[in-house]
Amino acid sequence: MEKGEQSGRPSAWSAALDATLQAGQPTTPVMEPSVERLLRALEAHSAAETVSFETYRLLADSSPDPVVALLVRVVLQDEDHHQHLLGEMTLALRRSLDPTQDDGLSPRNVTPARTYPAEAINAARSLIRDEREAARYLRHLARQEPRLYSGVYPLLLESMARDCEKHGHVLRFILRRLELLWPATPSPSGGEGTP
Repeated sequence: MEKGEQSGRPSAWSAALDATLQAGQPTTPVMEPSVERLLRALEAHSAAETVSFETYRLLADSSPDPVVALLVRVVLQDEDHHQHLLGEMTLALRRSLDPTQDDGLSPRNVTPARTYPAEAINAARSLIRDEREAARYLRHLARQEPRLYSGVYPLLLESMARDCEKHGHVLRFILRRLELLWPATPSPSGGEGTP
């Protein structure tokens, strides 16, 4: 059951998505280019998150339970970050539809310092290991006292462990991109270097 269906009305998500998808839609379905379709979907998602954000804020502000207020504020911080990220993504997609603008995401024709790729690749690998270890350690801590503060601390530690896993996932993408942009080349000394 979606949010809002308990009250007999559609959720903010489905209402925003329906409104966005139906706005100006021709009688005969025509496939939009994938960038435009993704842009509309992200805008619908952002609109729905805006409604949810206000509901979260009301829940946090009105809760007499400090634990509930704390947990809702943790979610609010994530939602705020999502809104910012969605804004950046939609801006890049809008720019990509205009060939006169830089989308802000494509690699620039800048020659990096010769040491940057090797240092960045090594840093990404190190951070991936650090995030994996941090996730393991946070879960270990959560298991030590599963009932501490009625389970709130283990919940927060598990949530942070999942964030570490997410960071590792993002870092693996960064590593692949760095390796694609600056493939290792043999250095004059015979080892691997950077271009």
